[in-house]
Amino acid sequence: MSLFMPGSCKQIKSAISKLDGGLNHHIQSISPNLSPGQIQLLALARSLLSGKKTILLDEATAALDEETDDSIQEDIQSSFKECTCITIAHRIKTIQDYDQVVGTESWV
Repeated sequence: MSLFMPGSCKQIKSAISKLDGGLNHHIQSISPNLSPGQIQLLALARSLLSGKKTILLDEATAALDEETDDSIQEDIQSSFKECTCITIAHRIKTIQDYDQVVGTESWV
């Protein structure tokens, strides 16, 4: 799998390019060589590059700081307009710019 991503995905490209093997970096179930945020960025890059028209993201940026999360959300919004992105998130800010948002009663 190549690291070709749309130009705006600088945050993801930067994180993946630092890993041994890039996108092919081996993730162990307990991975002392990667932080939870790095694992999430690698998984996100792999899913976005899969070419699928529908992507399910379950807390995909929960281990990232808010600034990085904001950057990733901008990447998703600008670069993957043709995909349906179903996102589960606890941070409302993560999904506030999505076309449709559904919340639970306890979320309000």
